Amino acid sequence: MSEYTIPNLKNACKVLQMIADSQQPLTMSHIADTLSLPRSTVFRILTTLCEQGWLFREEKSYRLGGALIGLGRKAINSSTINQLARPFLKEVTELTGETSQLAMLSGKRTVILEVEDSPHPLAAHSRPGTEADIHCSASGKVLMAFGSESDTQKVLGSLSFERHTGKTITDRSAFESELERIRSAGYAIDEQEYHEGIRCIAVPVFENAQSASYSIGITASTHRFTRRKIKGFAKILQDAATQLGSHIA
Repeated sequence: MSEYTIPNLKNACKVLQMIADSQQPLTMSHIADTLSLPRSTVFRILTTLCEQGWLFREEKSYRLGGALIGLGRKAINSSTINQLARPFLKEVTELTGETSQLAMLSGKRTVILEVEDSPHPLAAHSRPGTEADIHCSASGKVLMAFGSESDTQKVLGSLSFERHTGKTITDRSAFESELERIRSAGYAIDEQEYHEGIRCIAVPVFENAQSASYSIGITASTHRFTRRKIKGFAKILQDAATQLGSHIA
């Protein structure tokens, strides 16, 4: 450990990350046992984070607090990659008529960094900062397929493969086969795996020749985004991803 590291601040970061990664509120005892920390230490950390608005207490459990929303938005808005991606997302949406987004991996989930909304009144909209499960989102799947091998294997071991619809992949072996198909095709499809009636497509954005750090994708209703449009949308996204990649390499 660095001589400049503050142990309890580091522990507070671990507590925040653990709660952020959980899909349900966590109790103090569960956090302390999982992180192998004294309960008194965890209690003080949780109390302080609640006072600052970073956590919210629900009876005996804790979840993320509202103060993190503003912090996250500021972090996203200040990102250079967002500024670089905006004109390319705008072009994708103009060419397809559908909502486009930039995303990246964040622990065991993907997070949307930037969005260009579709002009259609009934369109799929997700705001920057929205997170999604990796195994059933086009962005998550494509980033796993084209990410570094070590990172992919690490994340694979932590996925719970929760079912969202009847088409959700819920088995690791089937998911790994899906990743192979994605590598061959060059793009990933969320075939109503997250929400019924919603189809998504995403392609990798390479900063270097080895792995992808970001993805560009489209989200739309299956009524407008029919399967016959997949290859055309894939080509538009790949062209945008190549251009964006050349700006950040």
